[in-house]
Amino acid sequence: MIEVQEISKSFDSGEVLHQISFSVPKSRVLGVVGPVGSGKSTLLRILSGIHQPDAGLVLVDELPPKKRYVINRKLFFVSDEVVFEAGATLLQLRKFYKVFYSTFNDGIYHKLTAQFSLPEKAKLTSFSKGQRRLAALVLGLAIKPSILLLDEAFDGIDAALRHKLKAIITQQIDEEEMTVILSSHNLREMEDICDMICLLKDGSISLFGDIDEIKAGFVRIQLAFDKPVDLDSFDKYKPLSLTQTGKLLTLIIQGEAEPVLLDLQKRKPIFIQEVPLTLEEIFILKAEANHETVD
Repeated sequence: MIEVQEISKSFDSGEVLHQISFSVPKSRVLGVVGPVGSGKSTLLRILSGIHQPDAGLVLVDELPPKKRYVINRKLFFVSDEVVFEAGATLLQLRKFYKVFYSTFNDGIYHKLTAQFSLPEKAKLTSFSKGQRRLAALVLGLAIKPSILLLDEAFDGIDAALRHKLKAIITQQIDEEEMTVILSSHNLREMEDICDMICLLKDGSISLFGDIDEIKAGFVRIQLAFDKPVDLDSFDKYKPLSLTQTGKLLTLIIQGEAEPVLLDLQKRKPIFIQEVPLTLEEIFILKAEANHETVD
């Protein structure tokens, strides 16, 4: 369990995070998204222990920061900028990690290096950006951490390898009760692997919760009539969006769908259906409503 209690953080440029609070249970995957400069990377660096908050507290399995040494043995962080020591190879890092992490699993290490075709004896500085990120993830997964933190987790990795990597991470979550917190600019990728989401805006949480519950709070209704209709008459439903293409109307609302559907049925449409929204569509709608951009 990760508990974040009213953490704030400022740099010379100003406050980056303001009184952030949330909790993530074991075996869950939390995705952190938000506009550029919203504090995503700073939040992950605080969770990893690289930065200390100016105020507030982070508890990992109820352990406070003074137990950081114990916490770090359970935690692995892959930064958005993966940097290795000059001349280092995967083989050398494997030996180092086996000393530092008693949980390091050679079976997982060898399986993943083979799956991703990563040469053990080649200098990591010769790897591409995607290969360096894969190398860091292989080492991280091999130590079997309780908590895996990934900043821009899949950046530079091609689609086929991303799909394989997500499956491996999901399997380890199930087998090891691993908790994952990741940031990404790609909302579709978040929806594929995450079951919780945190939307940051101006250093504060704009939206937090289970993805299924968030998606259930928005609905797209498509309907058609055999004669012209007054679009203003749909204002009563307070639509986030209302568009018309020929006879087809598309209405997007926030809230319970059933009362609206029942009321729309009274208008005797020749066609009506409810269509789920993607997480990306929901975030775009919220951003447009607030004149924002989502990274």
